Amino acid sequence: MELDISVIKKKYLEELSIAVDKYLPVENIFIYLCPDTGYRFYYPFTIFGDADFYRYLQGANKNYYETWKWENEQAASYIKDSDFLLDVGCGDGLFLKEMKKKGMQNLYGIDFAINEDVKNNNSGIYMENISIEKFCKANPGKFDVVTCFQVLEHISDVRRFIDNCLYSLKLNGKLIIAVPNSHPYIYKHDLYHTLNLPPHHAGLWDKKTLQKLSNYFPFEVIYTAHESIGSDLDYYIDVQLDYLYSKNLFFKFIFGSSIFKVIYKKYLYLFKNQVEGHSQITVYKRK
Repeated sequence: MELDISVIKKKYLEELSIAVDKYLPVENIFIYLCPDTGYRFYYPFTIFGDADFYRYLQGANKNYYETWKWENEQAASYIKDSDFLLDVGCGDGLFLKEMKKKGMQNLYGIDFAINEDVKNNNSGIYMENISIEKFCKANPGKFDVVTCFQVLEHISDVRRFIDNCLYSLKLNGKLIIAVPNSHPYIYKHDLYHTLNLPPHHAGLWDKKTLQKLSNYFPFEVIYTAHESIGSDLDYYIDVQLDYLYSKNLFFKFIFGSSIFKVIYKKYLYLFKNQVEGHSQITVYKRK
């Protein structure tokens, strides 16, 4: 599938005031599908953001790094106080700081954009601006748990990334991955959801694809779940109706009235806890 680059650039500029032209110096952007896992990824692999892009993004979106998310709570239940924990893509170390409050001592975080102020303000937590490949090769089999919150969707070389994470894990250690729930896109049908596009995201993950990874790596799935839709239900409903109307003019003619929209919304509100929301998490055990 080919994407319209002009639409991507326009959405970043209008919604986040970020000019992304320099990150998209190509004529075409495509979504390709892995026939074995169902993983979808953007191509070419040269269209993704750097440290400057994420500084711009954090400035434009003050809630980009939240203190404690749904997936953090899910992951915490699989981590013991005595574990050696590595958080890959730790940002400002917010998850690690919360785990320290819970009594953990062996806390490590790596990211490509950690500044000295962040490191100095996280006493008792080892944080380093270093590549995952370099760090994990220097720490083979050291960790009981490796967490990756909203990181894998930014990675173009998925195999190398996961191999590095596993290299640093102990036997029977846990790899915990949380990503946006792109089923098939954010909230099912929003193909041009701004922050699910390059230069922000490199790939699109769903529950089945994450589970199929166990066929290609030495780990097994021990837990998987998705966040419920919560406060984003109205947006979800609008996306579904727009998609249905665009695919079937007869459906729009029959069900395009305001009365139908009201009924549809009331129906989904009754079952909103069953509607898949923004994030999903999968916990793997290393073999």
